[in-house]
Amino acid sequence: MNMIGKKLSDFSILDEAVIEEILAIAKTRPYIFFDMDGTILNSEPLHYEVVKSLCQGKKIPSMEETYGMSDGEVFPMIQEALGLNHLDEYLTKKNEALVKLIGQSDANNIRHRNIHSLLKRLKDSDIRLALVTASQYEVTHPILKHCELDCYFEKIITEREVDKTKPDPAPYLLAQDFFKAQTHECLIFEDSPTGIEAAQRAGIDHVVVKWFEGE
Repeated sequence: MNMIGKKLSDFSILDEAVIEEILAIAKTRPYIFFDMDGTILNSEPLHYEVVKSLCQGKKIPSMEETYGMSDGEVFPMIQEALGLNHLDEYLTKKNEALVKLIGQSDANNIRHRNIHSLLKRLKDSDIRLALVTASQYEVTHPILKHCELDCYFEKIITEREVDKTKPDPAPYLLAQDFFKAQTHECLIFEDSPTGIEAAQRAGIDHVVVKWFEGE
């Protein structure tokens, strides 16, 4: 029977005291895997603005209903209004607009204000880092580069690299395999129920973060 990864802690803020606590935990966890959206950055407002722009002048349900929903959930609601037949068509249009908007946005309004400090101090402590996200490859790399966070991660895993994404454990197991790490050497930082489930099913202990909610 596979072990279930357990929650080690949860953090509602990210300040100097919390960074010190994380560094203490990391002394026995040399491989740390970070989720992206809601954990190191918050791009949800950008997604919302892009969908709103694509649907401007179209007859659709209330835009507010789409906030925080996945692309797969939003598409059926706006498919007819946009005149699109397939999810891939929608993702292509949305990603093009999103990457453009990212480039026009202030990175300080996307990344957490203390995330640079946390990632740098982990890396300076010889902790090896991976980013594991269910987001599209075409968006993940531009937003990490724009926010100047890509330099911290030895491995970046998006939906392109795996057949199954969160809540399936495959993305986190791929990160573990990349480092050839033992399960007890790894730690995951997550904010969402699907990500937490993926961590649990991977058998890797995790930290739950809600520090964007505390901003």
